[in-house]
Amino acid sequence: MLKVFVFVVTLAVLGNARTPQVHCVGCAVGKEKLQCDYYVARQADRSRQSLCRRYADYVNIDGAYPKAAWYYLLAGEPKRALQAADRGIDQKQAYAREYRALALWLEGDREAARKELRRFFRQVTPHDYFEKDLATLRRLYPESHLEALKRR
Repeated sequence: MLKVFVFVVTLAVLGNARTPQVHCVGCAVGKEKLQCDYYVARQADRSRQSLCRRYADYVNIDGAYPKAAWYYLLAGEPKRALQAADRGIDQKQAYAREYRALALWLEGDREAARKELRRFFRQVTPHDYFEKDLATLRRLYPESHLEALKRR
């Protein structure tokens, strides 16, 4: 009887002993990026912009400033996008200028946005990505008249 009791207790203890769950920060962040790209960038679902903000915060800490700027724009936070883009420009990251121009436009500084966009176009060709980014943001910010930014 004692052997059976020890066996049952051992089984119960081992059965409840789970392998420790390793929290994968990168996995959660990657999932947020994918969800942001799908729901916010593709579907223009502004109710999920917090996914973009959390991803932007993560890559901003990591030093990927242009990427952080883009995701802050998707998150509806052009002020933070401007800050991240400025850090990217300080590090000579060319796409930071595009995101800076877009953030300036959304903040209402139209002339500075056009000036920044001209600088960007002198540095980076072709401009296919800009057109795609502009189309994405036009869906998120229809009231911003972003199409006027193309008129340099």
